[in-house]
This record gives sequence, structure tokens and C-alpha cells, in this order.
Amino acid sequence: MKKAECQYCHYIGFKSHVEKHIKGVHMKEKDHQCQYCQKKFSYKGALNRHVDTVHLKIKNYKCQYCNYKAGLKATLVRHVQSFHENLKQYHCEFCYFETSWKTSLNDHVKNVHENLKQFQCEFCDFQTSWKSSLSDHVKSVHENFKQFKCVFCDFETSWKLSLNNHVKSVHESLKQFKCEFCDFETSWKSYLNNHVKRVHENLKPVQM
Repeated sequence: MKKAECQYCHYIGFKSHVEKHIKGVHMKEKDHQCQYCQKKFSYKGALNRHVDTVHLKIKNYKCQYCNYKAGLKATLVRHVQSFHENLKQYHCEFCYFETSWKTSLNDHVKNVHENLKQFQCEFCDFQTSWKSSLSDHVKSVHENFKQFKCVFCDFETSWKLSLNNHVKSVHESLKQFKCEFCDFETSWKSYLNNHVKRVHENLKPVQM
């Protein structure tokens, strides 16, 4: 069967595939709607993956290093790179922020450098660039909902990352952030940054 080429980019495929590609990528047409949340997708396959991972909670990809499970192989790969290999290929051009997630980098730039915070809490003055952060803020601060509980002690938190850091720091005594100038080690990257500024760059907080 003869293949065709997209008139807008270099995509090549069967004619029916090129037509779907143009509609989804260039025309931004989204004909497939989720029955649970009304979110729309350009491709039926993308809709099916969304339903399986978000609504049906199907997670067939398990991390070999921890109990983390993912619905998509790409998500598992990024998890391993971020948490176990500490590989952060996306770097902010304005500061030292780095991450394994392109979306996190985009959100970081909007939030920190562009100060774009389009999500506003209806109960207080809290603003954020992340919809998920707003949801977590409401649950944690206003509803006092702490769904993440430590299996080793009574520690509870609204943040999964906070629970992971708690387990690594308190129960596993894992200190993956090491100072390059001395023997200081910590489980928290922010602590390491503060240590370097205070001790090695001789930057001390201003006394008020």
C-alpha cells in the first residue's frame, strides 16, 4: 500500500494514518470523549489509555526497585530515572532547577520565573501554577485530609513525595544527597542546597 506524507510536517504513513495525524496534531480535533470526566482526545488509543490508567487504575508496570506501579511504560521509565537513577535531563535555563519531567520544567518556569499562577484557592489567598497542587492544598490545609500513611510509624501526610522522603530519611536512613566539599549527607536536596550556601559559600540568612 502506498504511503503518504503530511503536508504540514515530515510525518509519513498510510493515507488513513496521515489523515488522523493531521486532524489530531495540526487541526487539534478531538473526537473521542471520556465517559467519566468528559476530557477529549484526538486518538481512540489515547482515550483508552486515559480510562485504564486514570479511572480504572490499571497499573501493569511495576518498578523493580520499589512498590511503585504505573499504567504506562513511559511513566515507569521516568519514575526509575527520577527516583532511582537520579537522572534529570530537563534543566531550567534561568536557575539550577532540574527534573526528569518536561511538564515539571514547564510548570516550574511558569510558577517561579514568570510568576504565572492561574489556580486560586477559593478558601484563602493561596495561588499556584499546578491544578494538582491546588487540589492537594485544599485537601491538606482546609480539609486536613492526609491519605498517605507510613507503614512503619504514625506519620501521615497529604503529599506522596513527603511520605517517600520520610521513609527514606527516617526508616531507611537513606541520604542520597552528598556535599561535594565535605562529608555532609542528607535525604533532602533543599537541605544540601542550604548547607552549601551557609557553609561553603558563606551565605548566611539575614537576621531580622
